[in-house]
Amino acid sequence: MSKGIALGIILVLVLSIAGCSSTPSKIKATWATPTVNGDTVSIPASTVNSKNNVHFSVNSGQGPMGFVAYTLKGATQVRARLCVPCRGESFTLNGDELVCDTCGTVFSASTGVGIRGVSVCQSYTKVSVPFTTTADGNITMKMVDLQTAFNKTVNRLP
Repeated sequence: MSKGIALGIILVLVLSIAGCSSTPSKIKATWATPTVNGDTVSIPASTVNSKNNVHFSVNSGQGPMGFVAYTLKGATQVRARLCVPCRGESFTLNGDELVCDTCGTVFSASTGVGIRGVSVCQSYTKVSVPFTTTADGNITMKMVDLQTAFNKTVNRLP
């Protein structure tokens, strides 16, 4: 009997160390208000780092465009935030996946590519936005890059 208990304890320890007993945390998005200065858009890096999943919108000549900024394995990501077919505009960060809060379709948080869920929604990759982190602690993007990422997402372009 003591041999079985010892094996059970070892199994529990191994699973705990391997992380098999935990599930990824789901992080609902919070909103950030971007600062727009001419053709430059910025959001505080500290907000993204502390909240881990931040949505923001900017207006362009085409109308409002939505984006998501989040931290994944210590690196910041910025992507277009729209699930075109279901019109979903909110995503939950679940481990290394972005999950559409409207239809449940799952996208890779590292690539933006659809993984599973509604097949037509999967085909709309969430295109990344190039950015820089400035010395004053802001994530800064060019409006043209935001428009490009948003348009590529809407039009299913790579």
